[in-house]
This record gives sequence, C-alpha cells and structure tokens, in this order.
Amino acid sequence: MKTTLELPDDLMRRIKIRSVERGITMTAFFVEAAERALTQEAPDWRSAFGAAKLPREDAEKLAQDIQDEFRRPDPQGVQP
Repeated sequence: MKTTLELPDDLMRRIKIRSVERGITMTAFFVEAAERALTQEAPDWRSAFGAAKLPREDAEKLAQDIQDEFRRPDPQGVQP
C-alpha cells in the first residue's frame, strides 16, 4: 500500500542517512520502525501519572481501560 507522510525535514534527512548506512531502502526502514513500534508493550499510564488511590477492583478496571485506550488506533488522519 502506498501512503503519504509529512515529516520534518531534519527527521527525513536522518532517515535517509540511516537507511544508506544500513544498506536498506527507506521503505524497509519505515516497515521495520512500524513493526518495532507495534510490537512494543503500551506504556503503563501509572508511570506517567502515578497510581490511583482506589479500591483494588476499581483500580484494576481503570488500569485495563487505560491500557485498552493506549492500544486503540488513533483515527485522526486515517482515510479509507
């Protein structure tokens, strides 16, 4: 699938340089970066905002809801 991305000039330069250094195409670079990002565990919201002072069951439900939200794709800019 082809797509268009708007990237800062400096970032694009760095991507081009790194691709050449590694001997891969920029497409391969982006595929690897996307695969790596998608296989990483979603960040634990508690590390950024602190643990909630709730009963255990409520805290576990809240933690699960937040983790689910982090895993949900961002619909902004997505076109069919």
